[in-house]
Amino acid sequence: MKKFIFEIVLLFLIVTITINYINNLDKPPRVNKILNINENLDIINLGTSHGANFNYATLSIHGESFNRAGNTLYYDLQNYKFIKNHLTDGAILLLPISYFSFGLDENRTDRGVVNPFVNDFYEYLPRKSIYSYSEKRAVSLKINRIQKNFRNLFPEKKKIKKKKKKSVLDTVSHEEMLKSFAIKRVVHHKKIGTYSNPDKNINYLKTLIDDAKQSGYHPVLITTPYYIEYAERFGADWLTKNYYQYITLISAQNNIPYLDYGNDNRISSIPELFKNSDHLNKKGIAVFNEILFDDLVKLGLISVDDVIKKKEQIKIIGLEK
Repeated sequence: MKKFIFEIVLLFLIVTITINYINNLDKPPRVNKILNINENLDIINLGTSHGANFNYATLSIHGESFNRAGNTLYYDLQNYKFIKNHLTDGAILLLPISYFSFGLDENRTDRGVVNPFVNDFYEYLPRKSIYSYSEKRAVSLKINRIQKNFRNLFPEKKKIKKKKKKSVLDTVSHEEMLKSFAIKRVVHHKKIGTYSNPDKNINYLKTLIDDAKQSGYHPVLITTPYYIEYAERFGADWLTKNYYQYITLISAQNNIPYLDYGNDNRISSIPELFKNSDHLNKKGIAVFNEILFDDLVKLGLISVDDVIKKKEQIKIIGLEK
């Protein structure tokens, strides 16, 4: 009898260990990144996909981006709480706020009540930090992850994709593409920018800033560069009502810097610096970061010695002086 019980317990342990191993075998890159922070960070940024415009490679201090496409201010706050113990004393917290940020719902229900937006957060945030936490969803995601990772242990042969023939759209100029993209993006971003009541998002951002300041960190509000067509199509009235009145007030009330590059002629008027209407390409990121780091030096947040000109990197992206 004792042998039988021992074998049952052993089998249970083996199955449990195997399931946990498979479950953790291949987490999404965003999740792995946030779960595997192994050094103290001097400068970080949060934000939406516009947070991908930061590159700390030319700084001697340690920096990392923790942005996520379409992220909400609620989950910026939760991610900050998760990351904050990895920040050095006096760390800089860059907060890029997109034109649509104040109108987003916590769980992005503009995409539907049940949507994959929150899935990654179930992988690492405590349940109290997940808005409208669902035990059913947590179990379902774990089962799906195990099934997916198990299938990945036996990968199928990839089919060779045939190259698509160039269409008429491939022949349009880069500038025309940026303008066309801007029209669609602005319509969508205006819609989600007024989807939800801004008051709660303002409070989430203020809570984040208050905690950062009390912890000795240095929060900085930022509007990242947009192509001129994108910035102008929002219209001054819409931006004032749904964006600038909030971000400028938060900056003033909390006595923190606000750096606005949204329609900065040094970047916004140069099509060659943009991948699409509201995201910089590699060359644009380098130009923007050089301007940004210079402004951080002027604010006294980093020193001139913190900024390293890496000539080899500058050569690669075609910015040799």
